Amino acid sequence: MAEETRKLFDAPWEADKFVCYRPSGIGEINIRVKSSKNELVAGYVTTTETANRLARLPELYDALNKQAYYRCVDCLRHTANTIDDIPLNRDMIEHGCPKNRTDCGAFDVWTLLRKVRDGE
Repeated sequence: MAEETRKLFDAPWEADKFVCYRPSGIGEINIRVKSSKNELVAGYVTTTETANRLARLPELYDALNKQAYYRCVDCLRHTANTIDDIPLNRDMIEHGCPKNRTDCGAFDVWTLLRKVRDGE
């Protein structure tokens, strides 16, 4: 996972199971998702699958970021004079496509990554 993603999400996240007892004495398993600093990221969920899905969100963000960037680099390298002319992925999240293309799949990904990064 990229260092920027780790910092943004306080990743990695993990699911933590525990048993909660009701006043009737019946135990129920609750799962919470915690950050790398043991802070609660997601409230209590009742299925392991849901907790694991939530815990994987930083990894999903990172994977989408990488794949969109690879796609854009492939497109941009044909018109770039040097490798330095190709923006970094954090610049792509901030500003989108330098060619101002909105007709490729990466445009929607950059928009979504920006919203996730900014908490919108």
